[in-house]
Amino acid sequence: MIHLDKMDQLRDQAGLQSYAQKEPLVEYKRLSYVSYQDLLAHFNNYISDFILKLEKEVRIERKERTSIADSNQKIGRNDPCPCGSGKKYKKCCGKDE
Repeated sequence: MIHLDKMDQLRDQAGLQSYAQKEPLVEYKRLSYVSYQDLLAHFNNYISDFILKLEKEVRIERKERTSIADSNQKIGRNDPCPCGSGKKYKKCCGKDE
């Protein structure tokens, strides 16, 4: 809904450009392109922030899983991982990061 309101405002701005002896359709295309580039930049920033937060949570979860593995008895490399991932210990929590 916000995007539609913004495009409506761009149409009004482009219409006023005719007073400045500029072609309204060309100005509308130019302004909408700039608006679209801003939207893409905002979207890319949002996605990169989301990925960074997700990676941070995964790191914290891995640390918790390794602490679970350390608190139990000795685990063999080919035994199932105690964190419940279903992988072998050597492929999951046994990795050195």
